[in-house]
Amino acid sequence: MNDVYSTGQSNPPKVDAEFNTKRVLSTLELVLPAIKSNTQKYWFMGSIVPTALNKSLYREVHDLDIIVITKNVDKLLSSLYDLGYKRKPMNFLRVSELLGVYVFSHSTLLDLGFFVIDEEEKCYSITAGPVRVEIPLENLQAKGYNFTNQSFLGIDPSFAYTLSLLHKENPKRINEFNLYKSLEIIPAKWPIYTIYFFGIKANWMIDGLNSLLVLIGKIRTKFGLPYDPWQ
Repeated sequence: MNDVYSTGQSNPPKVDAEFNTKRVLSTLELVLPAIKSNTQKYWFMGSIVPTALNKSLYREVHDLDIIVITKNVDKLLSSLYDLGYKRKPMNFLRVSELLGVYVFSHSTLLDLGFFVIDEEEKCYSITAGPVRVEIPLENLQAKGYNFTNQSFLGIDPSFAYTLSLLHKENPKRINEFNLYKSLEIIPAKWPIYTIYFFGIKANWMIDGLNSLLVLIGKIRTKFGLPYDPWQ
């Protein structure tokens, strides 16, 4: 049983604007049943975690990022196609796509990004060609979240906080960091996973790519463009 996550603080900072709340709820309402019925385990990550902690949107949410364990990827994908989703072309600037993530777009719902992982005796793993990612089992302890009338499982907020800090220069993160601090959430120690390239430990690969994206993001914001190059 996964308890719904709560903190010692009852009044996290809120932003009164509605943003795209209706679109977020519509996506959760349609996508959650497909996830729950076609996976053995799943964890939401990304912006939906602090959104649920805040109990309201504090900025536009563009996509849902999800980690899944499934015995039948094709069935899961088929259920998404039935909802009107389409696979997006690969974007090599999105680091996650180098690890075999499935990325989908929809005409009216939020984009989706799926990491399909395997559960082993001592860790969770992702394998994409010569690259292997190992995630300690304790780093994916599912936490329960509620957002209005939708309930779902996600990663621990301390790990969501750490992943956000990889791009702390991104202007969209400001309210997010204020929220984590107000809830007295401590970021998990980095790194939260280990990457191997042809069997050799190579965390520098993702660290280097993230550093490049930080540089690109800083340059883009100076010209009034969105920080993320795929937006």
